[in-house]
Parts: sequence; structure tokens; C-alpha cells
Amino acid sequence: MNITWYGHSCFKLQSKDVVLITDPFDKKIGLKPPFGGADIVTISHNHCGHNNFEVVKNNPFVIDGAGEYEIKKIT
Repeated sequence: MNITWYGHSCFKLQSKDVVLITDPFDKKIGLKPPFGGADIVTISHNHCGHNNFEVVKNNPFVIDGAGEYEIKKIT
């Protein structure tokens, strides 16, 4: 597993088969969003520093609330 910190609260977790990005931010917060594609995006709360999933490529599954999920054998 590779873990990359993009700044603020945003991380990319990448395994051999799955890429997950947490809290993708908008450039309005003063950082450049360096995101590529992902399979899954998690959003901790509705704020421009945490919810800019539109910049993430590959049409990821977006998790923005509580629940039980299974995506690509990740639960």
C-alpha cells in the first residue's frame, strides 16, 4: 500500500488494485489539487476543503455519508 498526502486533509491510498482519495479539496483553499483518477472518494463533510470530488478522474464511487459499502472488494 502506498499512501500519499496531498495537503490539508487529502490523502491517496493506493493498493495494487484500488485507489482511494480522501477529502479532495478545491484550489480556493490555496493549494493546487494534484489528483488523478481513483476508484473511491471519501468526503468527511460538505466544505470546499473536503468535497471537491469533481476533480477526481475515472468516475469514482463517492462516499459522503454513513453506511455500509463494498467497492472492488473493499469494505
